[in-house]
Amino acid sequence: MPAKRRSAAEWTRIIARFRRSGLTQRQFCEREDVSLSALQNWLYRRSKNTAAANFVEVVQLERAEVVQNLTATIRVAEVEVVIGVEDVAGVVVDLVAALDERGASK
Repeated sequence: MPAKRRSAAEWTRIIARFRRSGLTQRQFCEREDVSLSALQNWLYRRSKNTAAANFVEVVQLERAEVVQNLTATIRVAEVEVVIGVEDVAGVVVDLVAALDERGASK
């Protein structure tokens, strides 16, 4: 069966799961049915991109009012996004993946 092609966003999530797993690369790949060489390639790509990444100042925002659910507000320039706190991790992973794809296309 041919290898499954995955997007950069999918690899970002896979790498995040690998780092949280506490497993060796081989153990993780066997458990997740991921190619060891592909995981190593993407880990290398991420380490290379991280070293050359541009950093953005993080500004602490005022705490969002609690009505029924906790929310997080992310503001960049004039764009503001309000999301449920339980969704923050997934949004950050998707955002990083989107930024990686944008940087890779330059």
